[in-house]
Amino acid sequence: MGNSRYKFRAWNLTSRGMKTHHQTLELMLYGSSFLYPIMQYTGLKDKNGVEIYEGDLVALPYKSSKDMIFRVTYSNNRASYECINIKDDSIVRFFNGGGSDYTIIGNIYQNKELLDDN
Repeated sequence: MGNSRYKFRAWNLTSRGMKTHHQTLELMLYGSSFLYPIMQYTGLKDKNGVEIYEGDLVALPYKSSKDMIFRVTYSNNRASYECINIKDDSIVRFFNGGGSDYTIIGNIYQNKELLDDN
């Protein structure tokens, strides 16, 4: 595995901005991480080639209904990433293969309106 598998980003609770991988590593090494929820890269990309991180909101189109929205989270029980349906918190699909059917539509920090509407 290359180093690209282990990437992080962080949300700054004060300035309300996303920190990059290198900025996040500095935070983790030198403190101040209590102001920054840390999110790890899942190792997967969505159908547009965008890296999927913990905390991302992704949509998966179903033929019988409109897009469904899922929250990407890490499962300590299964040591893997999973998608949680934001309407009812049910586990819909585990991230153990690929994310190529998903489209990132936001994240839990910058797009709270997506969480409120469901």
